[in-house]
Amino acid sequence: MQWNSHADSQDCVTAILKKSGAKSVNVYPLKDITRDFDNKMDLYFGWAFKADGRWNFDDITQTSPPIDTQDLVSGTNRYKIATFTGKISKVIRAEVLNSAGKGLSLIPETLADLDRPSVGHETGRVSGIGTDTFQERYVNASSGVPTHYIKYGDFIYLRPNPNYAYTAGLLIYFNRSATHLASTATTTVPGLFEGHIPLVCEMTANQFKYDKKMMSLSEKVAFETYVKGIVEEYFASRDEDIPNRIIPSIESTR
Repeated sequence: MQWNSHADSQDCVTAILKKSGAKSVNVYPLKDITRDFDNKMDLYFGWAFKADGRWNFDDITQTSPPIDTQDLVSGTNRYKIATFTGKISKVIRAEVLNSAGKGLSLIPETLADLDRPSVGHETGRVSGIGTDTFQERYVNASSGVPTHYIKYGDFIYLRPNPNYAYTAGLLIYFNRSATHLASTATTTVPGLFEGHIPLVCEMTANQFKYDKKMMSLSEKVAFETYVKGIVEEYFASRDEDIPNRIIPSIESTR
């Protein structure tokens, strides 16, 4: 379903105008329609990302997978996320290449991991607060081949601190933001699952009706909640080729 100016009026703008009750773009300006649609598309992407379990959702208009790289610099273990080319909304996985070009998966850590108290193996009692700090583990990281990473603000820190340089040696697998439409677009197709585009069109039309006091907030939210359920159900179950596995939980008896 293309954005606008379809020869047979089978396009998003026509559908939005019809659903909204606006007779033309003189009543619901094209720039307003586009802005509202882009906002609803962002809402849709958020639902899809959250519901998507084992097969991550991506904008279908993209021509390359959501994998981005930065050069590893010897002696530098802090890399700015905004420097990646892609618009990263969520990091799924991080890898590095070693000096021989072999890919290595990095283990993620959080600040909470640094605060965990030490527990004695003999008594099982908490023996004190965590003594390993962010400063010790990452700012003053030892040199070597990175094995772990942590996200802090708009930066990714690696440890150990790489003691070698490698072009495109840091790889990030991520969810990326929607590609917004321009009001001047015509044959462009929104980067959504095609079967859900009419739903996003109707959410857009509802925004116009709400702004014009033709629809209550509860009615608008109710429809968005309905669409959210459809989106979550679809993306939570689309990877049916992957069998479900029962993994036993193993607890130490020490």
